[in-house]
Amino acid sequence: DDIQPVRGGGKDWCRMAVTMLDALSTLWVMGLHDEFDAAATWLEENPLPAPGSHGQHSLFEITIRAFGGLLSAYSLSGNSVFLETAKRLGEKLLGAFNTPNGLPRSTIDVGTGAAGSHSWMPNIVLAEATTLQVEFRYISHVTGDNRWKIAADKAMDAVLRAAEARGSGLVPIYISGAGAAPSFVGSKMSMGAMGDSYYEYLLKQWIQNGKKEDRLKNMWKKAMNEMMDKMVAKTNGGLQFVAEYENGRQRHRMDHLACFVAGMLMLGSRNLPTDEVDPRWEPFAAELTRTCYQMYVRTPTGLSPEYVNFNV
Repeated sequence: DDIQPVRGGGKDWCRMAVTMLDALSTLWVMGLHDEFDAAATWLEENPLPAPGSHGQHSLFEITIRAFGGLLSAYSLSGNSVFLETAKRLGEKLLGAFNTPNGLPRSTIDVGTGAAGSHSWMPNIVLAEATTLQVEFRYISHVTGDNRWKIAADKAMDAVLRAAEARGSGLVPIYISGAGAAPSFVGSKMSMGAMGDSYYEYLLKQWIQNGKKEDRLKNMWKKAMNEMMDKMVAKTNGGLQFVAEYENGRQRHRMDHLACFVAGMLMLGSRNLPTDEVDPRWEPFAAELTRTCYQMYVRTPTGLSPEYVNFNV
């Protein structure tokens, strides 16, 4: 599942060849078809998930890396081994959605379908419950089996109802999963870890479904405009970034993960009707990209840190 780059070894955590599956679409896009075909052959000879317990692991990570990797490989190549593997994995993932309010459990055993919760977090993480829908909707689309779409849509609807009850686009990164009506916990908001892909998937679901679901688009627009008003900051040296926001105040720190916001703003700018595009989005996307570039080139290794504290 993991590669150890210094020693050249590997490490398994859920026994799903996660690094290989995660890399499939990149191999295809780069024209590395021999390597792509080798992965397909390996999957034919080593059906996944293997029988028996694989242990409890993050539903979120398995969805975006293994499930998403398989489905993107199928969408690009049409090779049925990727879809058949995704269907077997998807059957197990559905076990996480057997909850009263539709929000999925945090962990899943891909061998048995048994679900659990994070030992380190009593609440549900915003991004983990809302970064499933693109994958789950796609497999329902290509198989004609709506079970995945229904499960993922129920989770997103629960979060959207909680957001609408607040009357805001930006929402905290933790959700209470207790009871039939989930609610947000605390006040920390972030475009980095635990919050990031909720906003990404609002926009991408709207695009994926033919730009028909205005509820998703409107919530994304509202969130982006609130982000521009409340979270964008500028350093003494002129670098712009997305701050964290808690208790009505900015915290001048940004995760490397938040660099995706630049691409998301460009995607929104080029897909929303022109009269709905905030003219601040594209200039800020360019400035944020410049900041993220500096996060790499200003370090001795040329690698960005996981997060940066800024002087404002």
